[in-house]
Amino acid sequence: MGVLLVIPVTHAQIDPFSTRAGLEDVSPDLNWMARDTDACNVTSLHNPVSIYEAVSRALCSDPTARESWANMLLNSAQVGVAESAWLPTLDASGTRSRTVQTQTVSGPTFPDAIGRTSDRYAELRLSWVLFDFGQRDANLAYYKGLLDLSKAAHTETLQSVFGQAAGAFYAVWTAESTLDAADDAEKNAERSYQIARHRHLAGAGTLNDELQAKAAWQEAIYARVNAAGTFKTAQGNLCVRMGIPVETDIRVDVDAGVQPDVKFTSSVADLLALAQAANPKLREAHAQIDADEANAKLALRRELPTISLSGTLSNDKALGAFPRDTRTGSRYIGIQISIPIFAGFGDEYHRQASDAQVDIDRASLHKAELDVAASVWRSYQDVVTKTANLEVAAATQESAQEAYDVASKRYGAGVGALLDVLNAQTTLATAQRQVIQSQADWRVARLVLAFAIGTLDGQRWNTHAEAP
Repeated sequence: MGVLLVIPVTHAQIDPFSTRAGLEDVSPDLNWMARDTDACNVTSLHNPVSIYEAVSRALCSDPTARESWANMLLNSAQVGVAESAWLPTLDASGTRSRTVQTQTVSGPTFPDAIGRTSDRYAELRLSWVLFDFGQRDANLAYYKGLLDLSKAAHTETLQSVFGQAAGAFYAVWTAESTLDAADDAEKNAERSYQIARHRHLAGAGTLNDELQAKAAWQEAIYARVNAAGTFKTAQGNLCVRMGIPVETDIRVDVDAGVQPDVKFTSSVADLLALAQAANPKLREAHAQIDADEANAKLALRRELPTISLSGTLSNDKALGAFPRDTRTGSRYIGIQISIPIFAGFGDEYHRQASDAQVDIDRASLHKAELDVAASVWRSYQDVVTKTANLEVAAATQESAQEAYDVASKRYGAGVGALLDVLNAQTTLATAQRQVIQSQADWRVARLVLAFAIGTLDGQRWNTHAEAP
């Protein structure tokens, strides 16, 4: 999409009615990200990758974003076609012919008779609709409604691409953080095993303690290998979203941008009100109603007369014609009235179908309003829950770390049991994973809430920005 957005308008892309004006202002922040100079340049890939770069590259390379942009261009062109109905049409036609006619008469004393004629004809025809009882107005309103619909759909597409790319980014963040935690857990397990082994060799511990510690160490290795596999899978998914080779070994910047905050005081009523005004799905539904209402008016207007101005200017020149050359010119101008009388009841059924479509659109709007409200409510409650979990997970990890340190020191000093160390070790590893998961869940929950409201592009971004 980024390539499409920066293509300059050439002489072949004239826009006399300015129907494409303002298209780049649809979701301007996300479009601005997609037009970043380095967005689709593979050689400029940074490592680690920021959330900004991940989203920019996804917006630039995703085919659905390019498709929705092209759909806006299509509908803007249709608006131009509707606008052109107010202007006259002027057609020119002409012919040029040459005729050679040979007459042969039998007999030695009669020569062939040869006749040559040429004809030149030119005509200029003018047609201009002067009054049509609102047909052109309704037709223009219909296509403007479709353009508004495509604008809302483009916003939804960009936000969807944004959400998918950010989700893939945070999946890599979670997998990388989990892998780091698994490495720490493996080191702790290995340290516990070495302590148990030395105690057994020194006669201060038992073989059973050594074997249990070794089993715990091998289990930690198993967990670390699985975490590495999950990390590679997440890396590949993010590469696909960014439009870069899937085997690219990328890392993500886990420290840039906003960090988790346990304070969340937004009112759900305010968020619901914001969603009613900003959500692109609701804007699509309203635009669809406007377009189909205009189409219903158009169906009614088509049963009314049309008054047009028409005229022709022609010139016909025949050279070599019998008995002499002829030149004929004509001029015509007049008012033409076209009155539809009977079309086999097709117009009536067309009007009924248009009215029924408007009723369908209104029902779809009500359904969309209910869906958006439910989505915002669920997402809001999820953010509240994930926000509360942040503090709990952090406190749990702190306690687990203290318990592990105490148990490890006591066992090393010969006054504690290995089972206490292994239990504390397992609890600490679980707590570390919970902290990582709670932070990832908090970030993703905020994304989902912003997408449900329809405000993923509601602020100006920079290269160090975090998702709203």
